[in-house]
Amino acid sequence: MKVLLIIISVFLFQSSSIHSGIYELNNEHLIDSTFKSWYELKFNNIIKQKHDNSCGAASLATLLKLYKLTVTEDEILDLIKNEGSTSFLDLKHIAGAKGFFATGAAVSFDTLLKLKIPVIIHLRTKYTDHFTVLTGIHNNFFELADPSWGNVFITHHKFKKMYSGKLLILNSLNDIAPTKIKNSNYSLTFTLADF
Repeated sequence: MKVLLIIISVFLFQSSSIHSGIYELNNEHLIDSTFKSWYELKFNNIIKQKHDNSCGAASLATLLKLYKLTVTEDEILDLIKNEGSTSFLDLKHIAGAKGFFATGAAVSFDTLLKLKIPVIIHLRTKYTDHFTVLTGIHNNFFELADPSWGNVFITHHKFKKMYSGKLLILNSLNDIAPTKIKNSNYSLTFTLADF
């Protein structure tokens, strides 16, 4: 027990043992202290919505982030003229003001499976209408960067029940390419709670 306490005290009181957030022993890295919490990972690269009805603004800010443009939810909300819910038309006008040509479209589920770039999609959940960003299409699930739920995976079956058939596609007027949509052949089997 004494030996263990001595070893611990050597590590704690050795001033040269901590360098730039990385703990070292004889110049060998033991542990990187730049960890992210579960919450940080859940909302990684997502602009989280701050209000009940701001999912559209937060989704547009998230999608613009995928085009390497930093815009806050509040900046987008300031450009929306109405005080109520956001529409695809509102998002289209704001995207235009930010240097993007936006197109709203009615797209079938089968056509959606062929997408190559992230888009904003409209969902009808159990309780409300909702905007989110589709970032990945896999064998049996979709990957969403959602302003309320975080980075989530939803099975094709569940997604099909919620998908309204409407989406918003952005094209940069400055030839800025977005992060490509994630697409893979791997499968997951799981159950999500009803939204």
